[in-house]
Amino acid sequence: MVRIHPILASAIGSILLLISCSDQNDIQTDTIYENEPVEAIFGEQQISLTSEDYKALTIEALHVLRVQKPLLHEELQRKWFIRYYIQNHEYNESYSNEEIFQRAQERAEYENAWKDYAFEEYSISVNEDAVASQASYNLEVYQQNIPPSIIGMSEGLDLSIDEFMKGFDRDYVTRTVIWKELMPTLFEKHLAKSSERLDGVYLSQKYDQEVLEYLDQRES
Repeated sequence: MVRIHPILASAIGSILLLISCSDQNDIQTDTIYENEPVEAIFGEQQISLTSEDYKALTIEALHVLRVQKPLLHEELQRKWFIRYYIQNHEYNESYSNEEIFQRAQERAEYENAWKDYAFEEYSISVNEDAVASQASYNLEVYQQNIPPSIIGMSEGLDLSIDEFMKGFDRDYVTRTVIWKELMPTLFEKHLAKSSERLDGVYLSQKYDQEVLEYLDQRES
């Protein structure tokens, strides 16, 4: 049975559902309800990084992947390794590279289950036109104030800003599109049986609990 890493499990409730307009780094995550962003991060930020710092850390992460995991071709795991590698430095964490690999694998498994469950339980799938439209919107939002993280990571990956946001960050965009369709259904589901606040954070936490149960059942 696959078990979610404790750090990942504690962060599940605040995983990215929509890229907000705030100047945040790519390791931070947001939950929205009625277009109101609620910022949530994994830990207390210890180091303020420049775009050059993000670029250097991205290049370092790619080097580690080439040297230590040359046969790792699963795209989502590679993305999350890069993100967690940067987070490890930015938030002054002390995970080893092997532990970061493990976290990336577990996160990729969870993200895939998150999307699969939306389809299997709620019949919500990805519309490619909607994903493309959301990616273009995100790019437009950031045009006037591109965060250092996006500039540095895109340069480290040798991608244009457009390629980074529509390619590397496509999993974030896909999540946003699915969540926009999923949230009204979850709202109706919990409206009748819960007196607690029905905002994006609460509904996200409830859905995350369902996904964790689904993941355990699927892997048992």
